[in-house]
Amino acid sequence: MLGALEEKLEDFLDQGISTDEQQGFIIDTDEKADWAIRKILRCQSKNNDIKHLAEMQINKIKQWQVQETEANDGSINYLTSLLEPYAKSQLDGKKKTVKMPSGNVSFRSVAPGYFIAGEKVDGKNETLLNHVRQSAPEFLKIEETVNWSELKKELTVTSTGQIVAPDGEILDFISAVEYPDAVTVKESK
Repeated sequence: MLGALEEKLEDFLDQGISTDEQQGFIIDTDEKADWAIRKILRCQSKNNDIKHLAEMQINKIKQWQVQETEANDGSINYLTSLLEPYAKSQLDGKKKTVKMPSGNVSFRSVAPGYFIAGEKVDGKNETLLNHVRQSAPEFLKIEETVNWSELKKELTVTSTGQIVAPDGEILDFISAVEYPDAVTVKESK
């Protein structure tokens, strides 16, 4: 209800503002500038509404996906547990696959899982890192990165777009592109 009233108010306020595109609309008065700001704010609000609605629908679809996948996974796990003993009984010698008209049942060795304090181990595990630092540093992988945000503060950009390092060296492998100021419109509070 409030949305309809707001639209009526906007329509009333927009009276007398000509936006004839054949002539080309020009903002040359405070009234036209304020009109443009209201239009921009209305479009921003609609974009927010669209985003919110889309997120709600996406969340519903994700919930549906999880429910359906869990139901299918339950059936897959149950039928696989019934199929496994039969398929094992059908294996001959070193064969690890049983072929059936609708598909194959294969057995593959699975690598062991590694856990520290109940958590699966990866290369960032602090306990593992500390141990390797002390006893096997050759297994450490050190990654170098540039602290770009700090380095940028120290660089100078010339009028021709060249980059000059703090020591005066011209860094000809980097170029800078100047962009015009961005225009933003926000609602007055």
